[in-house]
Amino acid sequence: MTHNIILTTDKEHIITSVYPEQNSTIPFQTDKPLNHDIDKESYDIMMDFLRTLEEEFVALDKTIDLTIDEKSTTFNMYGFKKDDGTTIILTSKENECDRIIEELMRINNNLINQIRKLSKNDHSEDQEAYEKIGRLNSELLNSKRVIEKQHAKLKRYNEILREMSIKDPLTDAYNRRHFYDYCRESLPDDHENETIRLFMIDFNDFKKVNDTKGHDKGDALLRDFVDIVKKSLQGQGEIFRLGGDEFIILLSSAHPDEPKAFMRSIENAFARLSDIASIAWGMTEADAGEIADLEKLEDMMSQADSAMYEHKAKHKEDDR
Repeated sequence: MTHNIILTTDKEHIITSVYPEQNSTIPFQTDKPLNHDIDKESYDIMMDFLRTLEEEFVALDKTIDLTIDEKSTTFNMYGFKKDDGTTIILTSKENECDRIIEELMRINNNLINQIRKLSKNDHSEDQEAYEKIGRLNSELLNSKRVIEKQHAKLKRYNEILREMSIKDPLTDAYNRRHFYDYCRESLPDDHENETIRLFMIDFNDFKKVNDTKGHDKGDALLRDFVDIVKKSLQGQGEIFRLGGDEFIILLSSAHPDEPKAFMRSIENAFARLSDIASIAWGMTEADAGEIADLEKLEDMMSQADSAMYEHKAKHKEDDR
C-alpha cells in the first residue's frame, strides 16, 4: 500500500493538522511535536529540512525513512513556509508528484465549498478562513510548479548519467560493464524461452588501418561497424564494445536470419567500408536463462573466443 502524508505545523513545529486523518499507522498526530513518534535519525533529517524552510521558504528533494504498517518506507519531502508555520508534503517514492498534489488541490477545493456554506451563518469570520484557504491554494500551485521543474530536471539528469555509465562514448555501443549487468539482469526477461547466439568479434589488420590511414579513420571504422550491426540486429539483440576493436554481439533466435547469414551480411557491408581490415568472429549459443549464470557466460565467451582465433588464423594463412 502506498502512502501520501500532508502535515501543517505552527511556528514551534507542533502539528496542527494531518492528512489522512485518524490513521494510526502514520507516526504523526495533531497537537504533538514532529519528533513525537519518529526515531532520532528521522528527526534530525526533519529538523534539517525545517531549517532549509526557514532560510529559503521552500524545501525540496529531501528523503526520510518512516515506519508505516511495521514496514520501513522511504518518502520524498517537499514543503513551504507560511506566516503561521509550515506545510509539509511527504510522498512515497514510487508515487508521481503530480498525483498527490492534485489530490491535495481537490481536498482544498472541498474545504472552500464547505466555507462557502458556513459563511451564510457568520460571513466575516468564515470569509477570513476562505481567504486563508485561497492563499494556501496559491502557495500549493507555486510549490507544484517548483516540484515539476525539479522533477523534470532530476529525471533528465538521471537519464544522462545512466547513458554515460553504460555506453561507449566513441561508438555508442554498450560497454563491457553493462554487458555483464545486461546478461545477469535483463536478458532472461527480455528473451525468455529464446536461444541466444553469442558472437565474439575482432578486426583483422585494424592496426594497419591506424598506421596507414590514421587513428581518425580507425575510429570512424569502429563507429561505422557498430552502425552496421545495430541495423542488422533489427531490434533482436545488442552489441557491446569490450575495448579496442573487440566486440560481443548477442543475437536472439527470434531474428529472421540464420547466424551465418546474419554475420555474412555484416561482413559484406564491412568490406565496402575498408579494403584493409576485415572481421574475425566465433559463435556459441545457449538459452537466455542459462546466460544469467556467470560461470556459464564465461564458458560461452571462451568457446566463442577460441572459434574467433581459429577464424583469425585462417585469415592469416589465406594472406600468405
